[in-house]
Amino acid sequence: MEVGIIVAFGLLLLALKQYRSAVLATLVAAAWAWLCAAPAFATRLQRELQGQYPLRPAASYPTAQAIVVLSGSDFPHSSRRRRAHAAAPTTRVGFGLRLYQAGDAPVILLSGGGGGALRMARTLLRQGVPISALRTETRSGSTHQNALYSAEILKRENKQRILLVTSAMDMPRAVASFRQQHLMVIPAPVPYVVDWLDGTQQGWWPQQRAIYLTSRCLHEYLGFLAYKLLGWA
Repeated sequence: MEVGIIVAFGLLLLALKQYRSAVLATLVAAAWAWLCAAPAFATRLQRELQGQYPLRPAASYPTAQAIVVLSGSDFPHSSRRRRAHAAAPTTRVGFGLRLYQAGDAPVILLSGGGGGALRMARTLLRQGVPISALRTETRSGSTHQNALYSAEILKRENKQRILLVTSAMDMPRAVASFRQQHLMVIPAPVPYVVDWLDGTQQGWWPQQRAIYLTSRCLHEYLGFLAYKLLGWA
């Protein structure tokens, strides 16, 4: 998107016969496109985000009144792979399950619209979590709404201290959003695993897949800034 804006600006300068400025804009666009496609740049952005809340074993967390798990892209497209993978400890719902099994909280609140919360609930039921320990929030379509609607449920049950489970990349914005709802948040991140950069995560040769990771990271940085400006974080 940013590259397109720069290119459009360059074309405008060209139309206005500002040839030097047009060439400069084109060079900036090309350099930015190369940088965004470089695995080393993408993974550096990812480390900066994930490093804010280091990963920890489930047994090392303090107790809370509830575990809140935000839905995300933990589920592969294949239904067979989905069932096998969903409860793995590196997924959000899988790590929430480990926290529950460790006795860190008596209740798990699953938050996410579009069927995300209900899919996680079914996974936990298959793993033996009693339905009495589950709560679902199914209206949200954003991190802000995750926090807003989850807080309504938690406050009705007088639960203020939560373990918040989401991917480490999403955690800074999620923590700020839930704290904005006057909840006591203990971040419990899971890794956002990138194993598809062909083993060249420190390389500078462009890869199309690295563009996705870069855009994912920039989405979080810009989203956090937008949430601050809107008073949501």
